[in-house]
Amino acid sequence: AILEESLKEWEQQHKAVWVQVPNSALEGVKICADLGFYPHHANDSGVMMAKWLLESPNTLPSYSSHYVGAGGLVFRGDNEILVVKNNTSPVGVINWRIPGGLVETTETVLEAAARETKEETGIETSPIGVVAFREKPPFVFNRPDIYFIVLLEALSFEVTPDYREVLEARWMDFKEWIAEDTSNTSRHMLEKVFNNSSESPKQVFTNKVMLAEEFCFKTPKHQSTHLCHLTKP
Repeated sequence: AILEESLKEWEQQHKAVWVQVPNSALEGVKICADLGFYPHHANDSGVMMAKWLLESPNTLPSYSSHYVGAGGLVFRGDNEILVVKNNTSPVGVINWRIPGGLVETTETVLEAAARETKEETGIETSPIGVVAFREKPPFVFNRPDIYFIVLLEALSFEVTPDYREVLEARWMDFKEWIAEDTSNTSRHMLEKVFNNSSESPKQVFTNKVMLAEEFCFKTPKHQSTHLCHLTKP
């Protein structure tokens, strides 16, 4: 009854309303559905229900329109980069790649690249900025995949692989790495950016980087929806 009465008030103020139903009160999912809500997404904390309040078509974004990943490009000197090998490969061939993985919830692309590099190789880094990105057609669960490559400044140089994460990790000459005939997407991305330059690899990517302060910036928050947390059905 409280939710139903609240909807009447929210309809005068908002375009949409969200109700977070925790795992401890999943009976609330049916209550919300009976009032015209639909399940927007679910995770380990519960189910997020949504309701569009206007007569116009629903323009709320779908949940997780893309997978987002980040890799770290780390130099030692002007020519060597940090690379790793996976423990397994879905295609049966294990090649050298730059450290990287999926961006976690609440994490920025720059933070993810630094974290993955630390987890896989033990190397501490500081993000400089983005040097390349690409988008793949539908990947997992029919969602496209976006991958960013972040130039990272090495703060340490002793490689200590986490063997739960990778098979090997080492420093490798950049030109030797891009000369490998592999299907590694990151290698192809960086090869295009490098473009057989006569400059050192580190100088090329330093010149082309989109700096962290240019890539990550805060924007004002615009309130157009209402979120409530449902603790009891």
